[in-house]
Amino acid sequence: KTPGKTRNPFNLAHTPGGSSSGSAAAVGDKMIPFAYGTQTTGSVIRPAAFCGTIGYKPTYGDINNSGVMGNTPTIDTLGMMVRTVEDLPLLRAVLLEQKPVALAPPEISNLAIGVYRTPFWDQAEPYMQRYMEAAVTKLAAMGASVSDAELPGIDGTFEELHGTISGFEFCRTVAWERFNRLNQISPAMREGRMKDGMVTTYEEYRNCTRRLERLRMEADDYLEDFDILITPTAPGEPPEGLQATGNAIFNSTWTALGTPAVTLPLFEGPNGLPVGLQLISGRFKDCRLFDASEAVLRGLS
Repeated sequence: KTPGKTRNPFNLAHTPGGSSSGSAAAVGDKMIPFAYGTQTTGSVIRPAAFCGTIGYKPTYGDINNSGVMGNTPTIDTLGMMVRTVEDLPLLRAVLLEQKPVALAPPEISNLAIGVYRTPFWDQAEPYMQRYMEAAVTKLAAMGASVSDAELPGIDGTFEELHGTISGFEFCRTVAWERFNRLNQISPAMREGRMKDGMVTTYEEYRNCTRRLERLRMEADDYLEDFDILITPTAPGEPPEGLQATGNAIFNSTWTALGTPAVTLPLFEGPNGLPVGLQLISGRFKDCRLFDASEAVLRGLS
């Protein structure tokens, strides 16, 4: 018997996010110094933000997923939650069996920052929009090169592409569970991703994976012009209630594109709950992202 649903350490009536909720809540409540989680949509970055800690989703494929139950192999990424940015290169080095590289945060004036409001900007709460704009204004005043960013090919249909790939692969990854433990799978899961994945044709799936690979390469080229992009981590504070884990609309793009992402616990919402800011770099630019994250954290704290 399980003890019940994980709660947000800042307010027990609010969600901690998910699905890596236990990891985020434990780090956010200072029970442990770090924890791992997995992200296929927003399951590391969003709960880290909701629980007031630092979250990191690595470049897709940078860290081996051996020992982690699969979900969507084309997208699944092992990530981590920590208390300080300094811990990120250390933990990454441990997983890669490499010597850790010390942080070398640049001066803010040496950063090229892209402000990416995303096609889903209108889903961000007004206070989230204000916080992000204020952060960007402050960084620009400190000398950063700041400009608006517009990723090629990313529009309102990108969520559908992510969902098609995720559903098709997920229902096949859990084929054994479907055949042998179907009654133990939640109705929401059976009638959601599993059902969607089973009716998706291979041709639809193939077209989506081909489009995704093109978008990944286009994003690689586009992101060369920036040290980081800045976007919302989530629409706002962690929602009240434990029936849902919040909206991952600002996370799934980066998970599918395979770019590294970090969320920094910089703000407080109108109910006194944590609100994060998300930083993005190009694929396999994880160390550059760590350095920039530390610089931004120092500059905005």
